[in-house]
Amino acid sequence: MQQSGNTQGKISLYDYYADVCLPGDTPKERKSSFGNLDGFDPCSETHTTAYLNLPATRAALHVRASVTGWTPCSTAVNNAYSCADTLVNVSPLYRDLLVQHTTPRRILVYSGDVDGIVPTLASRRWIENMHGKKIRDSWQYWVEKGGQIGGWGMRWTIGTGELTFATVRGAGHQVPSYQPRRAFQLFESFLYNGSLPVAED
Repeated sequence: MQQSGNTQGKISLYDYYADVCLPGDTPKERKSSFGNLDGFDPCSETHTTAYLNLPATRAALHVRASVTGWTPCSTAVNNAYSCADTLVNVSPLYRDLLVQHTTPRRILVYSGDVDGIVPTLASRRWIENMHGKKIRDSWQYWVEKGGQIGGWGMRWTIGTGELTFATVRGAGHQVPSYQPRRAFQLFESFLYNGSLPVAED
């Protein structure tokens, strides 16, 4: 953590390639250096925190005066997490959701490909270790409207169900914050077509 620059606030593990919010930055001054088409604002968390802690905002939301200021990540909540729980393998749960039902189910798991908190490789590994799956569509890219590659993905059948794993190119941890158009198109295509987006002819 020290060597990465994360603890000094010089890089974000939520998106390796996005700029970080530096003191004095304004929303229009800094954008993702990874070529984000939507102009991700690395200071959005700072602006949100300031807005939610305004007396007028707190009053409009009926926040009691005794409640301390809003923060994006609560140290108290984070410290209360059970370390043992965070290390539990969840792939059997996903498998059960797909196998133990007569009604076919579909599950989409997706990952921003520049996320250091829940890396794409980690997601792929737990899916690869899931027993009983058969490849339906091998690893391939998916295409967003306009023709750009939106990411890569793969599909499996498990029992009567289907599991899709997809990456979103250029997205960090909170995928829709970094790549809202790609995230929406991926979700919409999965919801309506059960597949990854493909190029329009």
